[in-house]
Amino acid sequence: MKNVKLLLSVFLFLFISCQKRELPIQKADRGTAITSSFYWGPKYATQTWFKLNGNKIVSQNSRGDWDLEFEAGTGNHVRLNAAKFMFALNTHKQTFAEVKDTSSFNFYNTKQCDRVATLDSSVMGVFENHSPVYIIDLGVDDNNMPLGLKKFQFLENKNASFTFCYANLDGSDSLCRYFSKSDNYNFVQFSFKTNQLQSNIEPQKKDFDLEFTQYTYIFENPYVPYWVCGVLLNRSEVKACKIDDKAYETINLSDTLQHPLTNRPDAIGYDWKKWDFTLARYSYPAFSYIIKDSEGFYFKLRFLTFENDLGQKGYPTFEFQKL
Repeated sequence: MKNVKLLLSVFLFLFISCQKRELPIQKADRGTAITSSFYWGPKYATQTWFKLNGNKIVSQNSRGDWDLEFEAGTGNHVRLNAAKFMFALNTHKQTFAEVKDTSSFNFYNTKQCDRVATLDSSVMGVFENHSPVYIIDLGVDDNNMPLGLKKFQFLENKNASFTFCYANLDGSDSLCRYFSKSDNYNFVQFSFKTNQLQSNIEPQKKDFDLEFTQYTYIFENPYVPYWVCGVLLNRSEVKACKIDDKAYETINLSDTLQHPLTNRPDAIGYDWKKWDFTLARYSYPAFSYIIKDSEGFYFKLRFLTFENDLGQKGYPTFEFQKL
């Protein structure tokens, strides 16, 4: 019996010795917190495209560099430049000859602007074959001066291209343009000033996470379009959620269980700052955000200020860190 026990002990020892040793898993280095800041530009006229991983500004442009944006890839939506306070109206007419003025359509009382939250809220909807004629209010310049009106109509929409025409209301400066689509972008932007697509506005969809911009927010009951400065998500590649019930320092990835991520573009929005009319300065609610970026990394982020050390507005400072 003793010999049997001895042989069994030797066998167990040899078996255990042959097993691969488990090595401890090293926790990935998520790096330290990063604080970033930039100048929004005179009168908040700059649009800034930002990538979290790498802490870099991908590109910047003036909000006046474009007027319309067309959904790329397989999408068909067209949107107004909400940073210019643009409006539009569907006249339900089928030819330019039927649209010569605004009074026939009660334009200034019925025009509408886009809501940034959903694509389906676009005033001009989707580009289609021989669409109705739209009147477009081009918004205002950096000095809040009106930029005028255009009439606009889609003529043809194909899988990889689209054609549209536009003119002044009196029929002058009439042009038709044809463009191809690209799967590399969420949207491509067009300027009535240059009559061209602008290739240097929105970066390719894999190259940015956040857009810092003015945009038109609509307050309901009553309906009031209002200009705000805020942050919009990369519509197709980025998700985020707001955390308002927990200190920033204690936020971790498990908080997404109670706060599901959304790809709604204004998930961050503008209300991370509030103007105190009594004190004539900004205050900053205790809001934090978890963001899943265009590379699949998760970050927590909070805004620290919208002013520089001299109290000048338009200098957002924010802190973020990988989770």
